[in-house]
Amino acid sequence: MTVDLRGMFSLVVLLAAPACAQELPLQVTARPARAYIERTTTGQSVNCDFIVENRSSETWTIRAIEVSAHDASGALASRRFVNDNGNSPSIATLNRREVRPGQRILIFNPLFSFDNEIQLAELVYRFAWVSGDAKREVSTTLRLVPERYAPKTSLRLPLGGRIIVWDGHDYYAHHRRFDYMSPQSQASGAHSNPDRYGFDLVPVNPAGDMRKGDPNANASWFGFGQPIYAAGGGRVVAVEDDGPDNREVDEARFEKDKLADYGNYIIVDHGGGEFALYGHIKNGSATVKAGGAVRQGQRVAAIGASGSSLMPHLHFQLQTAANTDAEGLPSYFDHFVRLAGGRSLAVSRGQIDSGDIVEDSTNRE
Repeated sequence: MTVDLRGMFSLVVLLAAPACAQELPLQVTARPARAYIERTTTGQSVNCDFIVENRSSETWTIRAIEVSAHDASGALASRRFVNDNGNSPSIATLNRREVRPGQRILIFNPLFSFDNEIQLAELVYRFAWVSGDAKREVSTTLRLVPERYAPKTSLRLPLGGRIIVWDGHDYYAHHRRFDYMSPQSQASGAHSNPDRYGFDLVPVNPAGDMRKGDPNANASWFGFGQPIYAAGGGRVVAVEDDGPDNREVDEARFEKDKLADYGNYIIVDHGGGEFALYGHIKNGSATVKAGGAVRQGQRVAAIGASGSSLMPHLHFQLQTAANTDAEGLPSYFDHFVRLAGGRSLAVSRGQIDSGDIVEDSTNRE
């Protein structure tokens, strides 16, 4: 059985017509307000979330989301959807579907990926909702004009040798799937996702192994203590490296500094509203100080396992500010090699993400 989604949305609008003279019970907004188009190895990605506010006194459940991509002339270039059709429907893949009276929830955008040939001048998202008693349906529309972000900073991979992007920022990565609207996150003061384009980078051997021996022992991991290099030049604005490499968050410190989730860290201001964060660095390993200048390729610290760290690794990301109120920014790296099985693919500038095995192609100091 198949359903014509366009017909379904027409039906939704008709059913909701008596209520259209009044304010709709649901409001959907995009977060962040400036949604960026990221160039990936497979196409284009628009990494954003939906905030849904229920202004009514009843519960609503989402039935479908549809996106229509339009080019600069307004012509339709693509239309895709997830809905409740079938015995294991695609709509069930959403992280949240139900919004209770007076509640605000976050939904991770499931329709984020587009072909390279499509011009993304405007994205029109339509949401179909059914009331808790299943007697009424309404639709809401969100129009989004994404921007193609061009980083101002030339970046190199911050580690030498062969590394795996153990967790990037694809749809399934935990960096992207941070629900800052959850009660726990709200209680801690979160209202954005600076990790949106973050990477967990782990050195590996030629076979792709990250460690040899006891996984609970930091020394078993090939990367532990390995040098971290400045991805780009700039000014150091924050350095913390006195925490232990115990893979735990210091809750007392976290109360005062939300960056304590990254354990020991360094933040570099590249200028132009771009800041790089290096997280989970090794205790006592920082070779730079706040206020000092740093050049691209300069050694700044070593890989550790401080803070919220499952194992020794480097967390790296580009963001809009030097704190957790920032939003993430897309980052592209220059002059590296993408290792694809038996092939080595030279990349002059490109994106990396979850599962990629890469290596910097230049000498380090």
